[in-house]
Amino acid sequence: KIDTQGAEPAIFEGGEKTLAAADLIIAEYWPWGMSQMGRSPEPIIDFASRYFTRGLVVQHGESIGQPVPISNVVEQLRTIALSGGEFDWADLVLVGRGR
Repeated sequence: KIDTQGAEPAIFEGGEKTLAAADLIIAEYWPWGMSQMGRSPEPIIDFASRYFTRGLVVQHGESIGQPVPISNVVEQLRTIALSGGEFDWADLVLVGRGR
């Protein structure tokens, strides 16, 4: 679980090899917080697209469903990033290929 209040892009960049080997990653996705730290959500989106084939975006107390194709996840992440509001956030769940 990665929750660094907007520093997540730096974690995904710096820990790319280690994180790519994970079977499950849960990370806060808060573009507004990232922008406050001078960061973009793109490293997270790029990482998810490169290393995972399925995942979920869970917003504001939604129930967790089944993983969907990473293209759907990326679309949802981009939509949240475009909203850009202080209260627009979600949990990103990336599921390894073996699950």
